[in-house]
Amino acid sequence: IKTLVANLAGLYPGRKPTFLFGVLEDKDYLPMLKYLGDYGKRFFFTRPYSNRAREPKELADSFCRIYKSKECRVILEPKDALREAKKGLKNDDLLCICGSFYLAPLLIKLGTPY
Repeated sequence: IKTLVANLAGLYPGRKPTFLFGVLEDKDYLPMLKYLGDYGKRFFFTRPYSNRAREPKELADSFCRIYKSKECRVILEPKDALREAKKGLKNDDLLCICGSFYLAPLLIKLGTPY
């Protein structure tokens, strides 16, 4: 996640992305949330389809304790989370799906072309 944020900042200077994030329960998610929170502007937490997925509410609760002023939403269904995250985006806004490697392929498999 640290490298992702550094690359986004280098490729898109001055632009603050919306993040769609879901992660498995065996991952150390707090440092990930810190990197994302310091950089992004809107945050959507969802649950990858895995019996090892960490609950999005736990992620959001941890995130919102640190970043009280940032938009933070929990949407359990990944496809619904993507649809909601895309609302309000302008043409040049960035949307980044990250966290679990299961998340982006899942959205592609569900027929989402992004």
